[in-house]
Amino acid sequence: MLLKEIKKIKKKIFFSHFLIFLFFLFSLLLLLFLILTSTFLIFEGTYFLIFIFFAFSFLLILYFFIKKRNFFPFFKDYSLERITKILEENFENLYRELTPAVSFLKNYEKYQKEYYSPFLIDWAIKRGEENFRKNAFFIKKNLLKKLGIEKKLKENFTLFFIALTIFLLYLFIFPTPFKIGFYSFFAPKKLPIQLQVEPENLLVKKEETVNIKVAVFSPFKFKEITFIQEERNLRKKFKLKLENQRAEITLLPKEGFRYYFQILQIKSPVYQIAFLERKRIEMVKIKVLLPPHTFLPTLEYLFPTEISAMPGSQIILKTKPFFKELKTKKRIIATEKDSASFVLTEEENYLVLIFESETTNIRINFLTDESPYITFLFPNKDIDLPENMKVPLRIYLLDDFQIKEARIYGIKENDTFLVKKFSVNKKSDTIDFLWDLSSVNLLPGKEISYYAVSYDNDIINGPKASTTNIYKIRFPTLEEIFT
Repeated sequence: MLLKEIKKIKKKIFFSHFLIFLFFLFSLLLLLFLILTSTFLIFEGTYFLIFIFFAFSFLLILYFFIKKRNFFPFFKDYSLERITKILEENFENLYRELTPAVSFLKNYEKYQKEYYSPFLIDWAIKRGEENFRKNAFFIKKNLLKKLGIEKKLKENFTLFFIALTIFLLYLFIFPTPFKIGFYSFFAPKKLPIQLQVEPENLLVKKEETVNIKVAVFSPFKFKEITFIQEERNLRKKFKLKLENQRAEITLLPKEGFRYYFQILQIKSPVYQIAFLERKRIEMVKIKVLLPPHTFLPTLEYLFPTEISAMPGSQIILKTKPFFKELKTKKRIIATEKDSASFVLTEEENYLVLIFESETTNIRINFLTDESPYITFLFPNKDIDLPENMKVPLRIYLLDDFQIKEARIYGIKENDTFLVKKFSVNKKSDTIDFLWDLSSVNLLPGKEISYYAVSYDNDIINGPKASTTNIYKIRFPTLEEIFT
């Protein structure tokens, strides 16, 4: 009976110690999770308010480990002898009586062989059982308290309760950083973060700047992202601020490099910036033959970025080496050649010259062909018809290229008729003309109107015309003539 009761006490002590261990273990795991995740997020530059959890959790662990060093009990063993000795040390009524009884019960036959008196053995066992029976209720009631287990159990439960409270507060007050921390440590591949990088792999010219952009797609909002640049054995890191979950960096590389972006444990694919090995362009020569009516000389350009021309101009291009393609916005002019000749239209305001590893844009500045200018120098007002029925007219003409012809028209009783046509073919000219109105059959008191028109020699879009003001010649009445 005594051994059976002591075994029950042994199980109770063992279970209490195991419960203390569980409280301690779960408290430690919860606090460790809080410290690791909050510290990780702080160092990543996100959710700085998590610092309060980090600090509180850290101080709590320090308190229990420094001030309560003995709160986690360990025994060398849980043997009956060890349990019996613990009971004797903590309960005075059992002192020096429980150990002999337990020892005789466990090794009854052995002690008999060693010439111990059976009477003495039975007496010791009986005395131990009686003392234990008398104090059984007190022992069961005060066992954990006497052994200090009750205090340790309360301390560990308090630690577990505080850790669980902090954990739940962290979960419900800061659900987003909680999830980030959890995923980052336990399932980094499941973090709902996607990185979109532009321009990914890229070929660039030397001394050309590179602008790299990244966009973060995630339900979480981040403040920073890390840009990692790898050049040979050199590795550089740049912290970039995110604005609207986007960031960019501009570099002037001296050599090719690999790069990627990283946020938490998520990395973008590794991309490469490489220099473009291009062949040297030895010659780009352009001749512009302006339309014949302009009488302008041929324009020549070497390595041009822009040229002057007019619609209808003949463009002659020569290059070295061969170009892959020559085109405008509307058409492909030539491919795989070193020369080309074509007539420019008014809709083509630039040329695109594509070589194997380089593209050149050549702007076309169109020369304008203005409308001609014409005016009457004399008379430049309404007049009365002279007695000799003849009116001297003087016309001045001017154009940016050349005037082809000029005409004088008359208007009588809403009927327009040609008076005279002049062939000019000059940039400027003055024409004198004596208009004899005797054949017009103009009656006294009536009037006739006239004006002049000039035409330039634009053969591309058709001649442009300009007109003078309309003037009047009045035949005086008989009364006016004889007064």
